[in-house]
Amino acid sequence: MSPLPSSGFFRAQKDRLGGRCCQTLLALLVVTSSNAPLFADGLLSRLRQEVREPAHNTVTDEIDERNRARHDDWWDETETEEENSFQSFFGELVVMGFTSPFWGPPVYLQDDYGLDGYFFRHPYQSDQVGLMAIGTLPALDKNLHSWSIRMDAEYGDSFDATARMGGHALLQSTSRWGLDGGFDYRTENLPSGNQDQLWTGDFNLIYRFAQSEAIQYRTGLGFNWLADQEDSEFGFNFTYGADWLPRQPWIISAELDLGTLGQATLVHGRVTAGIQFRGLEVYSGYDYYGVGSVDLSNLVSGIRIWY
Repeated sequence: MSPLPSSGFFRAQKDRLGGRCCQTLLALLVVTSSNAPLFADGLLSRLRQEVREPAHNTVTDEIDERNRARHDDWWDETETEEENSFQSFFGELVVMGFTSPFWGPPVYLQDDYGLDGYFFRHPYQSDQVGLMAIGTLPALDKNLHSWSIRMDAEYGDSFDATARMGGHALLQSTSRWGLDGGFDYRTENLPSGNQDQLWTGDFNLIYRFAQSEAIQYRTGLGFNWLADQEDSEFGFNFTYGADWLPRQPWIISAELDLGTLGQATLVHGRVTAGIQFRGLEVYSGYDYYGVGSVDLSNLVSGIRIWY
């Protein structure tokens, strides 16, 4: 019979096993720490990635494109004259629906571009209807002017970790041409206790294509931008907005921006309702701001000055 191992042998095996456990735990800690930044990245960091990293086509996308091309080839070979007629009719309906936001408001407001519009210093000035007087010359009313400007400062909060402070300005004229632009300082409180921040904004040349005393529609083109400590990014922007002044002291404003920012698409929409008193409007509403897959929407409240 072989002799039993001594106590020293058990102690050596125990120390060796303990050493291996420590090495395993150390390796797990290293792997976990190396992956930690991936989980610590916040929405603003994801926003930078969407803007600055080009999208890559996946294998699935390539297969879908090939199948679509085969379907198009088959359709081209089998379509008939009746199908062509139906497609033409359907295409006209699509075009009419797509363009209705541009031709619909002038028709509804009976704006034939034959009369000039002039602005009061602020909405409902001297108990007038809305913001504008159509066809009335400034010589007949000293309160009328050929231009109008409004500026606002607002705060938006998503009630999680992101918030923003911003400003916006809108310049309009009797010629219907104007300027529109704004900026937002966005912040995010990270789980690590640090704070991330960056700037976003846009600038546009606009045209007021439909107007009445109480409703104005505008559209235009410009650019979006993003800036932080690393770099600045730009992109194309299309804007569409409207102001509705139903009755004193209420003001309803809406705006839609579609475009790009760096390598990502941008969709921005907002609706606010405000109450004004002698050129000062206090408003609140909802602001949707999506860049790629990043959603930075928030509730907003602010103060607007009309002049």
